[in-house]
Amino acid sequence: MDWKERTKILLAKQKISQSELANRLGVTRSAVSVWLGAKMDLSENNETMVQYKIASVLGVSQDYLATGISRETPTGKAVPLLDETEVTDYVLNQMTPGNAPWVYCPDECSDLTFSLKTKGSSMDSCGTPAITIPQQANIFIDPKVTLELGAIALFNDTTPVLGIFEELNGKAMLVFSNPRFQPVEVVRDNYLGTLIGIYQSCKK
Repeated sequence: MDWKERTKILLAKQKISQSELANRLGVTRSAVSVWLGAKMDLSENNETMVQYKIASVLGVSQDYLATGISRETPTGKAVPLLDETEVTDYVLNQMTPGNAPWVYCPDECSDLTFSLKTKGSSMDSCGTPAITIPQQANIFIDPKVTLELGAIALFNDTTPVLGIFEELNGKAMLVFSNPRFQPVEVVRDNYLGTLIGIYQSCKK
């Protein structure tokens, strides 16, 4: 049995039509038909992307969909890996970019959770005991988590900025682990989500 047949069986078990699947994925019914058609062969990268998207809707892992061997835990799910230019639009409009790759988040997360590769070194503590998030770390952000003091949060400030949320002299601020970076003032309404996971360690 291939992943297409496995998808059709899961759709039938969950009483989800291909039209409903298309609606949940934000694609046309004909796109789903093509993906699941016997004569359609996708490239390896595109096939994996489609599997991640469908698996997320069906509540299984991409692994299970592809092989039938392992199911994901009840808490994890597939989430889109976004470019920083796509984050604000994704959070505000809840629309996943069509070309976004999908990655597996093993933590409990909401349906709006997304992944992002960190850029810059503002949260890299340079070996001190402070919280360290290295460059190119794969982080997971959940916009539905309530913003709290001391949380590592993402805000929109021209581009998305990650830092530790604090209030200093009555102002909302992001404080950084790297001592070379000064705190920046942020607007609460520009909150994009709270960090719920980091899945890359520092390279020495």
